[in-house]
Amino acid sequence: MIVSKNNLLFFILFIVLFSSSVFAQELSVEKSVKEEIIKVGGQATVVLKFTNPFDVDIPITIVDKNIFANNGIDIQCLEQTIPKKSEIVFEYSPITAYLEGKYTLEKAKITYIDPLTEKEESVESNTCVIDVEKGNTTIPQQGITTIYNCNGTNMQSTSYSSSSSSQEQASNSQPDTQDKLKNINQQDNQNMQGLKNEMLEEQKKQQEQMQQLEKTIESNQEMYDEHKKLEDNGYKLSEKDINPGSGETGDFEYKYQKENGDTASIKGSVNNGSVEDISSFSSDDERRLMDALENNTEFKKALEGLKKEGFSVENKSINPITTNMTSYNYQMSNPETNETAEIFGNMTMEGNVTSVEVEKHNNKKFPWFFAYLTVFMALGYYLWSKYIKKPETPVIVEPQKKEKPINYKKESKKMLDAAEKLYLDGKKKQAYEKASEAVRFFFKHKFETDKKELTATETITLLKKEKKDTKNIKAFFNTTNLVNFAKYKPNDKDFKKILKIGNSVVGG
Repeated sequence: MIVSKNNLLFFILFIVLFSSSVFAQELSVEKSVKEEIIKVGGQATVVLKFTNPFDVDIPITIVDKNIFANNGIDIQCLEQTIPKKSEIVFEYSPITAYLEGKYTLEKAKITYIDPLTEKEESVESNTCVIDVEKGNTTIPQQGITTIYNCNGTNMQSTSYSSSSSSQEQASNSQPDTQDKLKNINQQDNQNMQGLKNEMLEEQKKQQEQMQQLEKTIESNQEMYDEHKKLEDNGYKLSEKDINPGSGETGDFEYKYQKENGDTASIKGSVNNGSVEDISSFSSDDERRLMDALENNTEFKKALEGLKKEGFSVENKSINPITTNMTSYNYQMSNPETNETAEIFGNMTMEGNVTSVEVEKHNNKKFPWFFAYLTVFMALGYYLWSKYIKKPETPVIVEPQKKEKPINYKKESKKMLDAAEKLYLDGKKKQAYEKASEAVRFFFKHKFETDKKELTATETITLLKKEKKDTKNIKAFFNTTNLVNFAKYKPNDKDFKKILKIGNSVVGG
């Protein structure tokens, strides 16, 4: 078969246009009604169909009002998550139709964070027309349900109108549109006032809980000792940040500041009325630890090596991760190559450096020209091999037998259970090592790496590439790695923490 130049040119143009459309991805939503025929007294089910083109789950916020004939659902805020690369259908609770006629439902507004640009984006659905036919006119009640389910607040209220009102409207052959809109607006205002009252009541409860937590925290002796020590060093309390949970639980951070700008903080948690995990950190601690770090032989070698390559330090920080362990991070850049680098690791509060890691990042812009050139070359080869090259004798390749896949989640859980048994049997060092092995085994198979075994650093690097939160995993490995140091003694508190993190990873 001979392909003309015009046809080939058209085909290449089509590929270019198609490629451009692939890069312009966005979440989409379509509104419709499930029922084809709706009669008075029957029900209408409003449906939102979401299409997620991205390769990650997308958390969204929905604002949507579906009200017709003085009845329906007013979604003021609703949080949902759309799975990656999927089309899903979300159905609201059915809405009873009270009056015949044609009604137009408003557009639904969807807000989300674009995973490619990391910017907030909004999309709207289409409007939707509902045609209600004659039917039953003896319906007892109408109601508008207002829903607010965002930022941890979950509230729902319904305001009803009387049955006589609905019957009078149904019997009126030419209802006054302005009166209907007035009624809807009045009920919306009533719903909003009810919602505000509920929110004020919730805020009052949280305020009372916060005051109780504050009293519990400040009556704790260890907390008082840390507070007094900072005050004696010239720090003054500047802010209290208390985050209550359920019951007498929560987290807290007390922030301090000197007149010269130095800062300090005391962090901890409250569990069933008991203050736990108290730790303090100040600018004085940071300077002391940085001096110790920059005098460490291994760290100095890594820093000098990057400086010789043209890197300079842009930012540096040291932050506590446990009561006796901190993490450090030195961020560097090379203006000539547009590369960045990091030196990071852990050190104890006494100033002993336990790890030094170096990572480089190439931030050069992706050469799209060469990407398109590669596509055209591949396309040219495909056309040549299909229409010009003589066919070759096919080679029959016998399919390889597939190995039975490993249930890595189940195996990782077994390892964590084994770690717990080792700890209870008094083999605490082996228990820490077994817990670390379980999590590394889990991520090796999750990311389908070719490595025989992942190290803790390789695991964290993989999570960073996948843009996953590494805070808990870093804390996990920081604690399990401590068992290799003679000064550290395994204890129940640390082991419970790593076991909790391990089980949340394997079971997630």
